[in-house]
Amino acid sequence: MLKKFLSVFAALVLCLIPCAALAAYIWDGDGSTYNNETAVTITGGASGTLAVPAGAEVTINSETSVTSETGIKLYIEPNAKVVWSAAMEGPANFHTSVTVDGGGTFEVSGGLISATGHYNSTAIFAVGSTITVSGGTVEATAGTAIDANEGSNVTVSGGSVTTATGTAIVAQTGSTVTVSGSGKVNSTSSRAIYVRTGSKLMVSGGTVEAAAGTTIFGDSGSTVEISGGSVTTMTGAAIYAYEGNHVRIGGGTVEATTGTAIYAQTNTTVEISGGTITATTGRAIEAGNNTTIEVSGGTVTTAGAEGTAIFADLSNVTVSGGATVTAMGEESTAIFADSSNVTVSGGATVTAAGEESTAIFADHTEIEISGGTVNAVSEGSKAIYADYSQLKVSGGTVVALNDVSAAIFADHSQVEVNGGTVTVAGSASEAIFATRRSKVEVRDGGTVYATGGGSAAISTTRRVTVEVGDGGTIAATGDANVAISAINRGTVEIRGGGTVTVTGEESTAIFADHSHVKVNGGIVHFSGEGSRAIHVENRGTVEVNEGTI
Repeated sequence: MLKKFLSVFAALVLCLIPCAALAAYIWDGDGSTYNNETAVTITGGASGTLAVPAGAEVTINSETSVTSETGIKLYIEPNAKVVWSAAMEGPANFHTSVTVDGGGTFEVSGGLISATGHYNSTAIFAVGSTITVSGGTVEATAGTAIDANEGSNVTVSGGSVTTATGTAIVAQTGSTVTVSGSGKVNSTSSRAIYVRTGSKLMVSGGTVEAAAGTTIFGDSGSTVEISGGSVTTMTGAAIYAYEGNHVRIGGGTVEATTGTAIYAQTNTTVEISGGTITATTGRAIEAGNNTTIEVSGGTVTTAGAEGTAIFADLSNVTVSGGATVTAMGEESTAIFADSSNVTVSGGATVTAAGEESTAIFADHTEIEISGGTVNAVSEGSKAIYADYSQLKVSGGTVVALNDVSAAIFADHSQVEVNGGTVTVAGSASEAIFATRRSKVEVRDGGTVYATGGGSAAISTTRRVTVEVGDGGTIAATGDANVAISAINRGTVEIRGGGTVTVTGEESTAIFADHSHVKVNGGIVHFSGEGSRAIHVENRGTVEVNEGTI
């Protein structure tokens, strides 16, 4: 029966024409034996073409590891399947070890498919077909382990797909790659997965890793979705998203040791609703050139000294829901924004946990806190550092909890607190410290509060303007505290409905050194032995028009 198939259909097989009338398969080539009509055992020098018609399933195995000089071609029709458990090393030149075409399914359940040639060699080349790796190993030394073309679907649910200096999996236009279960995709010094324009990668389990280089590269117009498993790199980028790429993280782990967990550039969108994004010593997320970072859940963390959880340049960062962004190391930063927009809302938390760390550092940036918590918990840390920036607090809490700290540090910046709370709890600290022509306005339910000893609710120097309007409250509780301190040509104005109050021994509601105080309404109140409402020195002046002192 088999010889009859070969004589009638040999020409069709060589041309890779569908063989819909066949019951099993046709093999045309060398280096194989036929066990029965559903199995092939390949032997040394295996090469040729296997055609499998719709509805058929064929297994390919080998008794020992074999080498193919020209590779094997499989034409598998839709609803047909070939299961591979053989061990085969492909050609030593630029040839492909196994080519899969026809729209059917090719499953590697065990064994080995290897491409040992130069950078143009490929272990599996798929055209409009389904490739499943459930066991065994697919590897390339310098080339590509799996190249998916023309709408192919690749699933790695077990086994491993690896490369040394090439790319483990390339998803060409219109193709989809899924990593799940216990599947492993690995690159030693290059890309583990390359997601090209119009293609898609989904990781729901397993591991995708690169020892050096980029673990996942998402090209323009492609999509990368991580819902489980782990994506890791040692020195490069775990995910490199470029020019219109869309990254969605809903679970799993994306981690970089000394590199960047997610590097996103040029009109790219990164949405994080769950999972963990971590950088040990580098940046967890780096965004540039009109990229959008939306963190509505999960955690984004930098662990090392001087690290950054989210770095944004000319981009937009939104942290909302139950998301957590944390800087753990000394002198680290949770969010560093340059010429960008940063919004914190809902129940989100942005934390500076390391000594002398900063929760949000803003340079020429607009920041709005409408909910959640931005906090600095270690000594010498800052919740928000604004340099030539605009900061609006309309809700939530901005807080510094330790000594020698600041909830807000403003340099050449505008600070508006019209809701929410800005507070400091440590000694020798400021809820708001403003310098060099900055402006601070507190009104409409905004509260700035200081506790501890020797601290200030608002402390200013060098031509800073402070305005406390209707519904604004400035308060300091504790000994030797100051509600508002203005030094070096500053201006403090209290308007109708504003309140400045201090409670504690040797404390001052308003201190003016070579600065001007205007009370045009509201209340200035003090209590405690040795305390006072307004203290001026060094040519400081006070003007009281209305209000209560």
